[in-house]
Amino acid sequence: MSGIIAVYALVIAVLIAGDMAPPPESYSLFTGFMHLAAGLSVGLSGLAAGYAIGIVGDMGVFTA
Repeated sequence: MSGIIAVYALVIAVLIAGDMAPPPESYSLFTGFMHLAAGLSVGLSGLAAGYAIGIVGDMGVFTA
């Protein structure tokens, strides 16, 4: 289940890498911030989902 989160990050990385061009092309500041925001949103949501999966899994095996 948690492997799907890594696939989302891989898809975003491929999309960002595909949007970049060789050095003669211009890379605008807006595009850079857009790529940064996309990477951070996927990374932080993956981190939060990983913590949630870990907490739920820990509670699932907790015996009182």
